[in-house]
Amino acid sequence: MKKLTVFLIITLFPLLMFSQKTDSLERKKAVKVFLDHFGFNEQFIKDHLTYVNYVRDPYEADIYILMVRENAGNGGSRYSLIFEGENKFKGKKDTLQFSTQPDATTDEIRQLLLKYLGAGLMPYVARTPVFSQIDINFTQNQQARQELVEDKWHSWVFDISASGYASGESRYKNLYARASLNATKITNDWILDFSFSSNINTSSYVINDNYTVKSFTRSYNYNGLVVRSINEHWSIGAYTSALQSTYNNYKISAVIQPAVEYNFLPYSEATVHQFTVLYKIGPIYNQYFDTTIYNKTEELIFRNSLKLTYATVKKWGSIKLSVNSSAYMDDWKKNSTDIYASFRFRIVKGLSFNLSGSYGFIHDQINLPKGNLSLEEILTQQQVLQTSFNYFLSVGISYTFGAIYNNIVNPRFGRGGNAGYVIYF
Repeated sequence: MKKLTVFLIITLFPLLMFSQKTDSLERKKAVKVFLDHFGFNEQFIKDHLTYVNYVRDPYEADIYILMVRENAGNGGSRYSLIFEGENKFKGKKDTLQFSTQPDATTDEIRQLLLKYLGAGLMPYVARTPVFSQIDINFTQNQQARQELVEDKWHSWVFDISASGYASGESRYKNLYARASLNATKITNDWILDFSFSSNINTSSYVINDNYTVKSFTRSYNYNGLVVRSINEHWSIGAYTSALQSTYNNYKISAVIQPAVEYNFLPYSEATVHQFTVLYKIGPIYNQYFDTTIYNKTEELIFRNSLKLTYATVKKWGSIKLSVNSSAYMDDWKKNSTDIYASFRFRIVKGLSFNLSGSYGFIHDQINLPKGNLSLEEILTQQQVLQTSFNYFLSVGISYTFGAIYNNIVNPRFGRGGNAGYVIYF
């Protein structure tokens, strides 16, 4: 038995090594692909598109593929696959798009993603020796015919949701409930978006046997948006809203603001970059639960705002910047400015840096209630507090090194995870 084992090792080992060497040579001839997907699992793609090499760094790739998902008007999604050639394919670019229905399953979406990725890769793969091992088939249904489909909903999409949770322990309990209704219609010429939501949050804290602190906040919120497309750069519309909030001291706050937006870049290119300026102006009617610090129980006031936004997605990362300034027109000192920025950079091979944050200058809190809040109201956040600023900051860095090829997927022990597909701009 021992002699047989030695014989088999001596006989088969050179054959195995030759086979592995041949496979390795064939793999080196395959095109190298980098998938830029912003956080979804690549397992399904790697399992089925096996005729390319997947690399972990864009600077090693022959083809850089950027995947972007956009919300469609019917509640589904539109996916854009942007192919950009590098090295021997430098200068070769292409974009493929497909759309999905709102009730599309994960498998239906990933099959479409696989189909369009394969189609987009063929012009590159066809220029390599690997193409000789690929068969292209065409399946035709003789009975297939194009039919006009009557949409009884006329492009309207409705969403109704309700949620709640309860938590507690021996000296604390909390109850939260939320309900919402949304109606949306999106066409090439129009955006109609209306939503209503309500929130209730109640808590109690037992300090001791004789002292319990209770907290209660309630809000009702309506928002409406109507937009009309003019051309590749101009859009006009109007915002409407109504709010009741015990936290913000609004018995009612009603807003109507006509608006105009200009995009310095064509809207058709918004998938990868956009640079917009949005201006709004209109009246606001406020009625307050408590008299404000300006001795108002109700008022009608005009407000305008200007917002600049720039966003781009490239193979080296992504950037989004926005500045939004607003002011009440009876007193321009009552104003606010919000600055937001997010960055995602690949600094060098394998090293990525992520940074996002915002800072707000606040000088327009006309809704602040007059008088002092109790310590319990402050600690339980039952009412808005006076402030001159707010901010948040998030920072992260990561470094990956090792073999540039990454074709093998092993899902054992949960390592592979679920095959994902959602990419957010």
